Amino acid sequence: MHTQVLFLANSASSRAIVQAALNSSDNMNVIVCESVLELLHQFCQTSFDVLMIEPDGISSDDLEILLRFIPTSIPLLYLIEEMQSFDYKKYSSRQGAEILVKLTGYLTALPYQVQNSAFMHKTKQSHGEIYKPVDYQAVNGWCELDADMKFQRSSPVFENLTEYSQADLKQFTILDVFHDESRNKIQKIVFNSSENNMENLVEVKLNCNGEEKYLTSQFRRIKNNQQKTIGWRCEFFHHKHYKPELANNDNTSPFAHKLWDLANRNFQKTFSIFFRILADKCADIFQSEHLTLARYNQTTNKFVFEAIRGEKLPLDSLLEQHSAALFTRPASGTPKLFTFSDSPDKNAESGHEFHIEIPSGFGLQSGWILPFINPDGKPVGCLAVSNSGLMKSEKDAVEHLNIVYLTLMLILGSFLDKESQNKKERRLHQVLVTSSIFKLQLPMRSLMREMAWSIKFSFDAFLTTLALFDQKDRSLGFYAVASDDKHLILSLAEEKVREAKFLSLLQNGKTIRKSYLVPQIGITNTLDLSSGTSERGFIVTPIFDNNNKMMGAIILCERRNMPFFELESVTILETIAKQIAVGISNRVLYSRALKQPNTEPVLVKTQHSNGKVHEPSKKPQRFWSRMFS
Repeated sequence: MHTQVLFLANSASSRAIVQAALNSSDNMNVIVCESVLELLHQFCQTSFDVLMIEPDGISSDDLEILLRFIPTSIPLLYLIEEMQSFDYKKYSSRQGAEILVKLTGYLTALPYQVQNSAFMHKTKQSHGEIYKPVDYQAVNGWCELDADMKFQRSSPVFENLTEYSQADLKQFTILDVFHDESRNKIQKIVFNSSENNMENLVEVKLNCNGEEKYLTSQFRRIKNNQQKTIGWRCEFFHHKHYKPELANNDNTSPFAHKLWDLANRNFQKTFSIFFRILADKCADIFQSEHLTLARYNQTTNKFVFEAIRGEKLPLDSLLEQHSAALFTRPASGTPKLFTFSDSPDKNAESGHEFHIEIPSGFGLQSGWILPFINPDGKPVGCLAVSNSGLMKSEKDAVEHLNIVYLTLMLILGSFLDKESQNKKERRLHQVLVTSSIFKLQLPMRSLMREMAWSIKFSFDAFLTTLALFDQKDRSLGFYAVASDDKHLILSLAEEKVREAKFLSLLQNGKTIRKSYLVPQIGITNTLDLSSGTSERGFIVTPIFDNNNKMMGAIILCERRNMPFFELESVTILETIAKQIAVGISNRVLYSRALKQPNTEPVLVKTQHSNGKVHEPSKKPQRFWSRMFS
């Protein structure tokens, strides 16, 4: 079954590259659109399974209008640059939206990510987790106006929306049909807008027999040969399920509603984006003017700081002095909420047990620190919040902070558990993928290359290579290399390592089950791994044949911030190595069977043999005799 994908991008190069990457998959069709208007046309004409948007260059108003037409039953993917600055709240406002970052080599993984998103959405629909409207329908209509804004022509869809025939519409101007609020919008576009600023979408309201219909519209000029405006063409899009939300102010919404909105988020994102969204929402809950995020890097054992609101606070010096106190789980199991101020024990009278004195140039006089610890007792990060936007009552502030803090801890724990489970499922799925790859009718080197890239994406590795020993000189050659760094692929393809040298490096490395963690793999040139790895070394999983003799190895190097040198991953790698050994042995036996000639004697029967076999005939047989003997 083919997956139908709609892709919206303002950049022509992005449209061409992504279309080529997705069309490389056999079970995927992609339609690219360069504007929101073109995407709305496609949405009204065709059905699709996945919507992917590159928000760079698309106005926030057009994006907001577009999302009204997309039901939650269809997965929505945002494709963004790695260092792109964007509004997290806007992108995460729709339930089920996912963010894909353009990391190095993202085009190779893009078809797998799109298919996985479509599969997960269909699974949730079948389980009743996502509501799929049965009668969901979006329609597209149009009309043409003269210079006086009177109707000239219209489509049947527009006539059905207004409940007027074309003859009746010619008696009116467009201002006579729409609501008073919409008339002002239309007049502003027609009379006050410049000719170069006519591409934005506008929402207008239509009243028909007491029923309110909200239409998304776009007005374009009709010009003559002298480039004078002689009329207008108006495009309208409508679906009956959309009703605008009541205008409310986030700053005045009740605390319970904000907290529920935070807990009801669907975080299908990486940990760094997820943690930043939590911090941003926490600042909204308390209307805080200053909030700084410190995210802990498990690989480098350092904190990464980012200012969510206001200027970045110097948390690095504060965490160095009080790291042990902040990130130590108390015996009661209840998370600790810290206060800080520029005076010693300022809040002691209020009953705060955990207080930190800050230096004079910290940037805030007082506030709160919310430290986060994972289930293993290791630090995850912390938030430093100013108390400028908190309630006047100190008791209410502490109570609300504790509620939010406990909610954040529960959400964080759920996210970490889900991320760990998804990682295990993805790597276990690689065991099934390995056996299916060997069924492809491809040359051996192409199979190994497919295997290397598949393992790389399953383990989120920076470098994956499948190395085999040459039977002639017993040197280890890197037959397939998959990496985010193209120069690394080219350099490793030309390298060879002597068997004795490679085995000695394994013996000196750290043993993990039947695998090894080694700092080097014995190549002549030094590999530059600083572009994306933690530089912890290589995990080497040997590949053994039927005689328990090493025929090669799977070599992986982890990506920065994504450690996978744990026992479960090594166990899966060793299972994959066994499958590769079986697949290679079967391929070798099959190729030998094809090359071996048929030496069986040819038995010829004659009419007088009476069914008895005579001696083998020494005469050369003709073609058809050989075929059917």
